[in-house]
Amino acid sequence: MAAERWIDGLLVRAGDSEHVVWQGEMGQFPDRVIDLAGMSAGERTAAVMTTVEALCSEARPVLVIVAGGDLVAMAAAIAAKKLQLPVVHLDSGRRYGARLAPGNVERAVTDSMCDQLWTLSGQCVRNLQSEGIASERIVSLSEDDVLDATAVGRALASLRAMHEPGSEMLGDRS
Repeated sequence: MAAERWIDGLLVRAGDSEHVVWQGEMGQFPDRVIDLAGMSAGERTAAVMTTVEALCSEARPVLVIVAGGDLVAMAAAIAAKKLQLPVVHLDSGRRYGARLAPGNVERAVTDSMCDQLWTLSGQCVRNLQSEGIASERIVSLSEDDVLDATAVGRALASLRAMHEPGSEMLGDRS
């Protein structure tokens, strides 16, 4: 059975992280770069939110995937959710040290607002469950799966209902 191709991508890079806005057919990645050098945390947050909002308003993606757990991922997720777009967090559930450490706060905020959480370890799944995240929002991938297009395709297929006609999660996007 041939793999179905139904997602295009736009890869947006900011700082050291990569954040993906998907829209149509996998494999085409026109890059956009958000230069965050020398900015304060507030300025970085605003720059990412403004850029992601503009890109999503122009591209009208069916979903947004944010990767990592830094301020950039959090800001991109906030911008997409404000536009009522479904958001997936790749590498969710990671926690390091104290619960209120800045990185953990950003990770937890990102996880709390995303529609689906792609985890890379059993510990990440347990972290999310201990925070009261519903199991149906959690998709467990191995780090090898992230490099395997077939496994990522299966995870994306689990999101397909988001853009089916009449989907409550996606809503009317016309």
